[in-house]
Amino acid sequence: MRRYVSIQLLVRALGGVAARSQILDAGFSPSSISRALKDSVLMRVRRAWYAVPDAEPDRMRAVMLGGRLGAFSAAQSYGIWRGLDSDLHVSWKPHGNVAKPGRVKFEFPDSQHLSSGRRIMSHWRLGDFQAAAFQATDFPWRESVQQSLAQIFLRANWVDAICACDSAINRGLLDVFEIHELFARLPRRLRRLQRLVDGRAASGLETIVRLWLRETAGYDPRLQVTIGRHTVDLLVGSSLIIETDGQETHSDDERFNEDRVRTAELQARGYTVIRLSYRMIMHNWPLVEEVIRTNLERGRHLDPVR
Repeated sequence: MRRYVSIQLLVRALGGVAARSQILDAGFSPSSISRALKDSVLMRVRRAWYAVPDAEPDRMRAVMLGGRLGAFSAAQSYGIWRGLDSDLHVSWKPHGNVAKPGRVKFEFPDSQHLSSGRRIMSHWRLGDFQAAAFQATDFPWRESVQQSLAQIFLRANWVDAICACDSAINRGLLDVFEIHELFARLPRRLRRLQRLVDGRAASGLETIVRLWLRETAGYDPRLQVTIGRHTVDLLVGSSLIIETDGQETHSDDERFNEDRVRTAELQARGYTVIRLSYRMIMHNWPLVEEVIRTNLERGRHLDPVR
C-alpha cells in the first residue's frame, strides 16, 4: 500500500494526470503501474496516460481526446484570467492523427459529458513554439503559457486576449522578452495589439475598463496609482478614480467597512470615485459606460485635489 500511495502522490504532484514515461522516470516499474490500476489507485485515461480517480475532468478529457488543454483552458490552470469563457479548449499536435481539427466537425461524442452550454473548441499547436521544450516541472497535459496565449490571440476577441496577456504578466508568468517573442510569432495583423498590453492590471476587469477608456473614449488612464495610503486601480486625469471589485459580494463586514472608509477618504481629498462590480462590468456594460461617460462629460476628471 505504501508504494500505491507514493505513485498516487506522484501523479497528483504532476497535476492529477501523468504520462507513463513520467511515472517510469520517477522510478516506478511497469508492474507497479499495473497494480495501481488493478486496485483503482490510478485509472487509465488513454494509452500510456494515467490519472488519479478525482483528477480535474477537463484535463482528463483533453488527454482522452489525444491532445492537451490549450487556449483559455490551459490559461486557467496557470491562474490566468479567462473571463466568461467556459468551453473546453483542446490543443492538438500539427498534422497529428488523433482528433485532427482539419477533418473533425468538433461535435465529439465526449461533449455530451460537458455541462449545458459548454463546447469543445479545437486548436492547432503552433509549430513556432515547438522548440521550447517542456521543463521537468511542466505538465504535458497542458500547453505552455506562450502557446496558450498565442491560441487565444488567434481565436478569441482582442479584448479577452489582452486581458489574458495582462493577467499572465501580472502573475509573473511572462517576462518582457517572452512577450516580444509571443507577438513576433503571431500573424502581422495581431502584432499591433502589443502596444495595448499592460501587466500592471491586477485583474481582467481593470483591463476591460482601461481598454475602453483608451480605445473608445480617448483617455489614457494610469494604473495602480498610489494616493496617500491607498493604491487605486485606475486614475483618469487628475481626479477620477475607477475601482473594480472582483468579488460579487462582501461577506466580510470589516472589508466592507474598509472599502467605504477608503472611498470616503479619497472623496474628502476631492477625488470622484466610481466603484464597479464584477457583475456590472461583465453583465451590464452599457450601465458602466454610461456612468463613466457622464462623469467625464461633467469634468470630474479635472477637479482640483489635495
